[in-house]
Amino acid sequence: MSALVFFAGGFSGPGANFSGPGGRGTTPMTNNGGLSQGVTIYGPGSRYQPPPQQMPEIEYPKCDACGKDIMGETINAANKKFHPQHFVCEICSQPFPGGRFIDYNGKLFCEVDYFDMYSKKCQICKELIRGETVDTGEGIYFHPQHFCCVMCGLSLPGVRYKLHPETKESYCNPCWEKLNVRQDNHMCSRCKRPIIGKFVLMNGLYLHPEHYRCVDCGIELSPDNVREHENDLYCLIHYAALFRKICNKCQKPIVGRLVTALGKTWHPEHFNCTVCSIDLNEEDFYENEGKQYCKEHYVLLFGKYCATCGDPILRDGIIFMEKDYHIRCFKCTKCEDQLKDGRFIEWDSQPMCIPCYDKLPSKVRKQVEKRKKGEQKAKKEREKN
Repeated sequence: MSALVFFAGGFSGPGANFSGPGGRGTTPMTNNGGLSQGVTIYGPGSRYQPPPQQMPEIEYPKCDACGKDIMGETINAANKKFHPQHFVCEICSQPFPGGRFIDYNGKLFCEVDYFDMYSKKCQICKELIRGETVDTGEGIYFHPQHFCCVMCGLSLPGVRYKLHPETKESYCNPCWEKLNVRQDNHMCSRCKRPIIGKFVLMNGLYLHPEHYRCVDCGIELSPDNVREHENDLYCLIHYAALFRKICNKCQKPIVGRLVTALGKTWHPEHFNCTVCSIDLNEEDFYENEGKQYCKEHYVLLFGKYCATCGDPILRDGIIFMEKDYHIRCFKCTKCEDQLKDGRFIEWDSQPMCIPCYDKLPSKVRKQVEKRKKGEQKAKKEREKN
């Protein structure tokens, strides 16, 4: 057995290759004396470094989610390996409740997200089908308990059946044959089933008599008491209540002509003067605090009279120096032009337009402006007190 031996002393004498610490010798020397054959001896001062020990390489499994080594706890699922924190639903990234998951196309889902994304809806109850599914091959699916003949109610799983090419409704074979025999009969536009016997014809559509009823109150309809909206039928009252206006006075639906005023709707016969109840119209009434009046009672109760012409002001008046004016009567006291733009100066308690005011002597204008400043200052003092 070969071994490495470190020489602790030193060699002396002529021709020695190793001469002790700091010696120049770095060449190994083979001893053929009492040591075993092949033993290599190094002299003092050698730079020998023992060869590194070779550690065996450990192969860690790779996480199928992140692709990195798994050095600790490993979860094995669906022939894959995961870090515990990476064993989660593909959609919500949450751990699987109770460890239950669904493997679909190589991806893992919790049951809730899987059914929300990939489950079919039942044609009858419109709910998601989480278990066994009846697939008609027409893109229509059923819960097994809901897959029945629409005519006789026979459960169809395991039974020969037919799908209607237009309505996609399912029929057992006997009922399908009866349906084909009755092809000359009309189809009800409401339930899409054949009408045998009496029927109602409305706007070119055929109906079972029991389907000719108001969808709101259920009363039987008649040609003069029916309205249609999005394939549903209504009596006049409920049609008006749902799709028309309500009279502000009687609170009943308005069918036919109506009056719109004050942001509200009225039966024409109910839009009256608040005082005398005379009929009004949309263009000939007077309003105060949200109520309507005829001209006579509006003037009597709320009328103001123009300081220029003396006539009552019914709409759009102007107040100046505590007096009321028609807009047409509010004029410059000097040139008598109408003050349309509202730009004027008070002169001797009368309005004066700016051009006429500018023609006054500068001394007079200064007195006016000084007086105005004094009045404004007095007003501020009054407001403080």
